[in-house]
Amino acid sequence: MRRTLSAIITLTFSIIVNAQISGIITDKNSSEKLVGATVYIMELDKGTTTDTNGRFTLKNIPDNEITIQISYIGYQTTYIKWSPESNQYDLSISLEHVMIRHEEVVVSAGFSDTQHRNAISVDFLDNKQISSSPAISSTQLLAKFPGVDVAGGSPAESQPVIRGLSGTNILMLNNGIRLENYQFSRHHPFIVDEYGTERIEVIKGPASLLYGSDAVGGVINFIKELPAATNQMEAVFGSRYFSNTNGFNTTMAVKQSSENFQWGVRGVVKSHGDYHDGNNNAIPNSRYTSKALKNFIGYNFKNGSTKLFYDYSTDNIGLTIGGIDTITLGDSNNPIVYYQDLENHFISSKTTLFIGNTKLNANFGYQINKRKEIEIATAEEDGIAINSQLNTFNYELKAQTNLSDKIKSIFGFQGMYRNNANHEAEGKIIPDADLLDLSGFGFFQYTPNDKFVMQAGLRYDYRSLDVPLQERGSHEHGETTEETAHEEEYIELYRNFNNISGSIGATYNLSETSLLRANFASAFRAPNLAELTQGGLHAGRHEEGNMNLEAQRSYEVDLGLHNHHELFTFDISTFYNNITNYIYLAPTGIIEDENPVYEYRQTPAGLAGAEAGIHYHPSSAKWLHIKGTGAYIHAQQKDGSPLPFIPPLKGNLEIKIEKDNWAFLKRSFFQIDLDLASKQNNPSEFETVTNGYYLVNAMAATELNPGTINIELSVSANNLMNIQYVDHLNLLKDLGYYNMGRNISIGLTARF
Repeated sequence: MRRTLSAIITLTFSIIVNAQISGIITDKNSSEKLVGATVYIMELDKGTTTDTNGRFTLKNIPDNEITIQISYIGYQTTYIKWSPESNQYDLSISLEHVMIRHEEVVVSAGFSDTQHRNAISVDFLDNKQISSSPAISSTQLLAKFPGVDVAGGSPAESQPVIRGLSGTNILMLNNGIRLENYQFSRHHPFIVDEYGTERIEVIKGPASLLYGSDAVGGVINFIKELPAATNQMEAVFGSRYFSNTNGFNTTMAVKQSSENFQWGVRGVVKSHGDYHDGNNNAIPNSRYTSKALKNFIGYNFKNGSTKLFYDYSTDNIGLTIGGIDTITLGDSNNPIVYYQDLENHFISSKTTLFIGNTKLNANFGYQINKRKEIEIATAEEDGIAINSQLNTFNYELKAQTNLSDKIKSIFGFQGMYRNNANHEAEGKIIPDADLLDLSGFGFFQYTPNDKFVMQAGLRYDYRSLDVPLQERGSHEHGETTEETAHEEEYIELYRNFNNISGSIGATYNLSETSLLRANFASAFRAPNLAELTQGGLHAGRHEEGNMNLEAQRSYEVDLGLHNHHELFTFDISTFYNNITNYIYLAPTGIIEDENPVYEYRQTPAGLAGAEAGIHYHPSSAKWLHIKGTGAYIHAQQKDGSPLPFIPPLKGNLEIKIEKDNWAFLKRSFFQIDLDLASKQNNPSEFETVTNGYYLVNAMAATELNPGTINIELSVSANNLMNIQYVDHLNLLKDLGYYNMGRNISIGLTARF
């Protein structure tokens, strides 16, 4: 009996001891111990750093396969797939010093795996690139990706465009949960903030089956920042000044982690005046202000983790419309007439649980989006033209398991309930409505050997849209008669949409440095509430829905080639996207109350294009980096006429000089880059030709390390030559307004 009890105690103690992983991290060539390297468990969102001896310890490790990420500035990030079966609890890891990092793990494609092992190509920006960017708004950051453009007026009033598709053809995710905030209009930006973001991942095209049927254009995922290292508290202050808008972006944050508990809080304030073009003309009412508060708490246990997030923001975004230049707007950065008053609450939770060799995820989100459009308030009236509220509940349940040593799988269910309600105001653009989404999916990865990876999946989506009988928007077209009165003034609609999406793709390694990637995907998108029912004067034009619209169906083929060496990387990809029943908004030629009337139409369409990128680091000049990217899209209707709002051929050339140590300065660099856009001489029937342009930009940055504080300093100049130009996707082009002129920004970030 005593021997049995002793054996049980010994086994129990052994399990407790084995519930942690330790190790040492060194330089591969010199064997020097690396102090301050980051060691992070991706599945638990938990990590630590190495001590003065280069050692680390990770406790409460689940009895399941996990991905350990080891990173250090100037070294190639390393990933270890660890499992209890390996019986390795004391690791010795060597990192290789590299000039060009060429492989990172991405999470938006489904499996936490490197870019080279995903059939779906995923681009990303990391937190260093995000924090040092001189972009005024989160959307402007996305223009760094080839094939991704920004359509907009003011910096805050802009939307991403992926391979010629925008609006509800794109899914924007806040930490993996889809954002819902009236994304039907050119004036409605996604409400997501770049501060507190660890990385931004972009999937181009309909290949992703994990997030919803609406992702026919692509997916953009803002992934939240990592918690503090275990048993540490971290704080940050950052501020950046922008000369063109006389504006500031400022953030403060603090976060702390123990062995099991994590918490963090961050505040963000942005304030910008009207931007100026290359002739120093102010673009009236392009100003905006924004305030945000972000909080999270989390708990890690042996077989999983759970985290709760709350994001709150309030934004006042000016509307630049026809005739606004004749109104007194004042000198303040705060809009006072014709602006969007937005309030957004986003509560979400993410829970991971390991059971046997299965990883379970339960993710939930609840969003409250309050939207007001303010015209001119008087003593008698509050000037509220639109007052609506969108409540959205999202859920996702999925299981990831290894069916064999070569086959991984993900099965899941997703759902969404959305309610739109109009409150007291002059009018309503879209009616009160309820929307219900239900979906299920399965996704598989087959890896027969080190050279070949295949991924395939299917997804089923069901959507019901219920618009109860109610008074329609705030205007009528033409003379109303007894026969047309009911049709003009009331609306009622109930429609169901359902279909299957699918994808299949593969990555094949031609050699240790080259790989081919191919993917075929088909997805559908149901028409949204605005496209079916919209009616009313909205930001200077009447927009009319079409209740007879059918769902879009997309068929896309992607082919890509990647090549990487120690001093060189090269990527090229090409695609063709055939869309049946493509939905777009077009002018009717009718003018009502001095405002043009637009309506939603459908047509078969085809979009084809290519993207390429090169990064070269000469061996004879270790301080020099040369990068180049380019993207081209050709899009047309079945009859051969061009689709609207398609960007022209664009390219970027960047030359960067960097030095790790220079006197007391650390990781300093200077870069100059050239943005090129060709003439768009193939516009749609209601667009005009847009001339090409070039922009010269420059940036310098460095770091200081006084004591335990890390200080990052940067200065940049966008459109250094102060060129007066207009981009083809400029929403203010028809009003005769140009894009932003020279903008010099100065940034400081202090980490404690």
